[in-house]
Amino acid sequence: MNPLRILFVFGCPLKKGGTENVMINIVKNIDRDRFHIDFLIFDKTPDQSDDKKYLESLGCSFYQITARGVDRKLHNRELDEFFRDHEYDIVHTHMDAIGEEALKAAKKHGIKALIAHSHNTDQLDNPKGLKDHLHKCYLIYEKHLLRRYAEYFVACSPEAGKWLFGDKICNSEKYLLLKNSIDSSAYSFDEETRNEVRKELGLEGRKVIIHVGQFRTQKNHGKVIDVFDELHKRDDSFALVLVGTGEEQDNIKSKVEERGLKEDVLFLGNRNDIPELLMSADVFLFPSLYEGLGIALLEAQAADLICVVSDTIPELAVLTEKVRSVNLTESASVWSDIVEEMMGKYTVRRDRSELFTEKGYDINAQIKVLESFYMKAAGYER
Repeated sequence: MNPLRILFVFGCPLKKGGTENVMINIVKNIDRDRFHIDFLIFDKTPDQSDDKKYLESLGCSFYQITARGVDRKLHNRELDEFFRDHEYDIVHTHMDAIGEEALKAAKKHGIKALIAHSHNTDQLDNPKGLKDHLHKCYLIYEKHLLRRYAEYFVACSPEAGKWLFGDKICNSEKYLLLKNSIDSSAYSFDEETRNEVRKELGLEGRKVIIHVGQFRTQKNHGKVIDVFDELHKRDDSFALVLVGTGEEQDNIKSKVEERGLKEDVLFLGNRNDIPELLMSADVFLFPSLYEGLGIALLEAQAADLICVVSDTIPELAVLTEKVRSVNLTESASVWSDIVEEMMGKYTVRRDRSELFTEKGYDINAQIKVLESFYMKAAGYER
């Protein structure tokens, strides 16, 4: 039997976000003798990222078409031409509600195994102003179309599934809860690594707060700075490490400078050494406005970090006793109190690999579940 040909559809070049990490982990760990995965990107921005090069080294091909926000008619024409000229057994979209266009075009060209994947929860739970309300109405319409064209449905958490697909689909045989999983052994705490990274970054003797995530509204970096500012006022040995890039980065840099914190905040950009950076830190701060699951939080827990997070994070993502959920309406002072309380309570780091396996977040186990789902979607026996 030839490998099943699978197309991942994504909206932009790879930027080391949570969804990108999920897709990379799938390609890296799936049985590539049985499943071949390519990528269709709805954006023609040149992508020379290390992640793209790595995926190409594993045999993936990348195709790019015009973004629909640039030219809707051209986008639709190129999408139709793509499926006319390429054959796939399965199309798997990773674009939440707006993945419906790819599924519609694939269906037109005879592809029957059409999978929609929810990586997020309600992005506009409390819309503010006319623009937000109109966007929420548009998302509702897009979700309706997605449910119409998709044949199978995957979500990273019950909350993400319910938001995009609704209860009826989530209770059907065509739905799969696929936990975002990682190779937890790569994050197992190592004291020597911690000390080396802290020395390299000039963080020896500091109390290190870390945040990993793209600089966009969802990640709520403004709250990160507010909490860090309060902590630094109480104890100037605190330092902040920010990992990621994005459209909000310049605004956050300006806020850091306005607060007089420039010498105490490191902007590291996109990195390939996330496990080592997490080992070097003392607290993971994660006040997201919403998350499908929060793969960065899983990574932090695998490194046995203290994690102070927003209460928007799905309960499924909380694995260790070192996670404390806090309401986003609470002040920076309250968040800081909790950070200091947790730092006083938990002073020892240990290996969490066994816990991740017990909780079902082992990457190999989840990949086997996905492989069976792909076989089912393509019309083969499990």
